[in-house]
Amino acid sequence: MVGNYINTIMKYLVSVNETGIEFFSDENTSILEQAEINGYSLKNGCRLGACRVCKLKLLTGNIEYIGSKKIGLTESELKENYFLPCCAIAKSNILCELDGDGVTLSNTKEGGVICDVKRFLGITILRFNLSKKSKMSFIPGQYIGIEVPNGKCRYYSIANIPKNDGYIEIHVAKNKNGVFSDLVCEKIEINDVLWIYGPYGDFIAKNYDEVRDIVFVVTGTGFAPVKSLIESYNFYRRKIHLFWGGRKKK
Repeated sequence: MVGNYINTIMKYLVSVNETGIEFFSDENTSILEQAEINGYSLKNGCRLGACRVCKLKLLTGNIEYIGSKKIGLTESELKENYFLPCCAIAKSNILCELDGDGVTLSNTKEGGVICDVKRFLGITILRFNLSKKSKMSFIPGQYIGIEVPNGKCRYYSIANIPKNDGYIEIHVAKNKNGVFSDLVCEKIEINDVLWIYGPYGDFIAKNYDEVRDIVFVVTGTGFAPVKSLIESYNFYRRKIHLFWGGRKKK
């Protein structure tokens, strides 16, 4: 006799101490990404486990790293039960604590209608309009999450500055077997709809009274947030040096 097996994805409750923030996280999605899906923006940076910006302190419960990505934590931080939610999943109900001021409420997901698609040299420049009633407000340098067909999110920096016309521009590089990049670079067309989360991130202009030169070092589509910053920032007293690298000469 052949039995019927049900593949159940376990979900666990993640609570942030003294904030009232609670959300469920499954074993297939990082805690950081699940927080964002539920409308909370955890402070973060590289999303790869290196920069330590997103670290939280685990008070109770168990987590597990996706692979072995905990390279950003020091030995003392590990002993004090800090962990990196960008590359960790919950393995039980957990209670954690912020490392300083690290969580803000973000908008729930909104629909964006594709209004312009430009493709060249493996890069797609995608623009989409938000609803006139949209509550999404971003700061140059921030990024958004876009829901992809498998239900997860892919994250892209916003390449334009905030205007009253309500559009957002992102730059997408074609990656081999990329869940979203294949869709964008080959199939997506004007009037298609994307579901968007955010905005997130604190790679934003600071110290407006500073007078020293600014140096940006970027590669490929990493130019997107820098483009937004340069277009928005009042640099009348400062020189900008941009180093933009690429894999090809074109």
